[in-house]
Amino acid sequence: MATRTLAQFRAEHNIWRKNLAQQLGISEEELERLELTGEVPESIVQELTQRYDLPETYFTEDVDYIRAVEAAALRKTPEKPLAYFVKVSFLWYLLVGVVLYIITVPSLLSVFLDYSIPPFFETLELFCTVLITAFSGIYLGSYLIKKTNFRGNIADFEFLYPLLPSAAVTWFSGLITKIISAVSGELWHPVTTIVSGLIIPLIALLLSALYLAFFLDAAALADGAEKEKRLKVLCGVALGGQLLSYVVSIAFGGFWEATAVVWVRRVLDLLLLVAVLYGVLFGAKRQPKLKKLWYTVLPLLALLLPSCILLLADLIFAA
Repeated sequence: MATRTLAQFRAEHNIWRKNLAQQLGISEEELERLELTGEVPESIVQELTQRYDLPETYFTEDVDYIRAVEAAALRKTPEKPLAYFVKVSFLWYLLVGVVLYIITVPSLLSVFLDYSIPPFFETLELFCTVLITAFSGIYLGSYLIKKTNFRGNIADFEFLYPLLPSAAVTWFSGLITKIISAVSGELWHPVTTIVSGLIIPLIALLLSALYLAFFLDAAALADGAEKEKRLKVLCGVALGGQLLSYVVSIAFGGFWEATAVVWVRRVLDLLLLVAVLYGVLFGAKRQPKLKKLWYTVLPLLALLLPSCILLLADLIFAA
């Protein structure tokens, strides 16, 4: 049990140590000693509770319990969890998108001003983009824990939130882009530009937010048969989406003519995704001591490693 100290009293009432020492009729050194030890003599308790009209239990009540009760009062459980998660997921994607767009401002300005920026800036931009994408799930997980009474695996799955939706809908942009490019000669150019530059990303964002909402809804459940069933379906969708992206690429050609670096990335993407999905469904339960490996290390590798390989290859070939 944690009780209030004189240091906490001063902080809550915005009082300087010198002024409080004068009120209590003791030296600053003695007050500092009491603050460090946490000791609050009975005479000081009576003096301060009377002077500041505080309850008699002010220095004896459990501060941690009070804070927990106050925090719990701020949290709420929405009546329609899935609808709540859809809204949160969509806003989260918008927030991350805005941050990522800000990072690309130098590149956009260089194109507008017809100025060639050094390769270092492009490398830095990619590095920042990958890091923000990888760690943005932590913010989403902590936000949900603070604002709601949902628990489950919301905090455990933080590093999965940027990864699984992108894998589940990675086929969409490729499919629509290929279709548009195939018929672009028959379309009015501004229409093609609007569709490819605005509508496709927006639909992809909505699909990603919808998938993430279902995943959050499953993660918030208590462990049980229903939760396992939902996670299996969602993991199957993620794996199927990744495989479908390869099918789309094969159907429209160009898949087999890829460079060695692209092939390495494809293989890594697939293997790491399978490992992550295995960890979600089975690994953490069968090997609880390796929980951080399944829920943190592997998702981070799946997000960072393929991009780092491409980045390294670009640097090597540029040199």
